[in-house]
Amino acid sequence: MVQRVRNTIFSNATENELASLPRYLLAAGSFDADLREHCLSRLQEEARHSVPRAGFDALEGQIQAVSLSLLELIAPLFSG
Repeated sequence: MVQRVRNTIFSNATENELASLPRYLLAAGSFDADLREHCLSRLQEEARHSVPRAGFDALEGQIQAVSLSLLELIAPLFSG
């Protein structure tokens, strides 16, 4: 399961997947340097959008900014 989630993040994930998958990975405890670097890169890509992209976070049951989801993954201590 964890590998499937990682594969989705490394592929061309949709906004909804990016909004949900970081929480799944954090819950599963799967985190390594490659994943962190990839998510940092995705976060930098998100910063280039003039309007923040959003997706439905299945775990939170609400829509949230993709950049917030990625930030929660790379900096879980700073997320609320």
